[in-house]
Amino acid sequence: MNKVDAEIHSEEFIIGEVDKHNISASNLIFYNVPKSNSDNEFDRVTHDINLVNKIIHSIVSSNSVTPFKIIRLGVRSQNNHRPIKTIFNTPDHVFEILPIKKKCLLQPPSTIGISSDRAIHQKVQKTGVATLHKYVKTDNKNATEASFLLSYRITHDGKPHTIVEGLTKPCMTEIVSCVLVEDAVKKVKAVQCSNNVISDRIHKISDHIPDELICRLTNSKIFAIRYRIQLDESTDVIGLSILLIFVKHSFR
Repeated sequence: MNKVDAEIHSEEFIIGEVDKHNISASNLIFYNVPKSNSDNEFDRVTHDINLVNKIIHSIVSSNSVTPFKIIRLGVRSQNNHRPIKTIFNTPDHVFEILPIKKKCLLQPPSTIGISSDRAIHQKVQKTGVATLHKYVKTDNKNATEASFLLSYRITHDGKPHTIVEGLTKPCMTEIVSCVLVEDAVKKVKAVQCSNNVISDRIHKISDHIPDELICRLTNSKIFAIRYRIQLDESTDVIGLSILLIFVKHSFR
């Protein structure tokens, strides 16, 4: 996997692309909306807001469907009615307008058009977006789980977390490349095993231990003797007193 592929399949890139996809779902593009000839920017923006609201309310009866921001796209010119990006608070407003958008053709000027923001920016990437969602929901989920399992194993065996990036992952990649297909190698490389990531995974696992223990105790199958608790005391490496709690319980 080259540098470009690695960047495309990084967790940050995937999350960013999905966020962009979700944000654009709350946008609409209005075409051929007459512009104001005023030289004052405030007057031009006010004109666009009033006109867009008038168009929306002419096709939707609900007064709650109102954009909170509109933007004229492109560079201002003398004779060109630039498209207007209309941003709503929720995709529900977009879905309410799109099915009946043809109503605006009955209103003057009849040349006004409406389309979803995704129709412009993501029509060409439709196949890529489907693949992206599959990667986020399946491949990336599996890669994250593998990263946590690897972090747990490293901690359980008392090994330094830095061994993963420098030794464990290269060994996994070489083994998979020898016995499996190239796609499997890409999936192994997608598992995040940097020193910082493994360290973060270990801390998250450690923070989850008390919750996991409480869950096991409350779900113990033996009702009469669910668990036994034994207390002891000791000292740490610098001589400070610590309280030890031993819990015995049935599990699986």
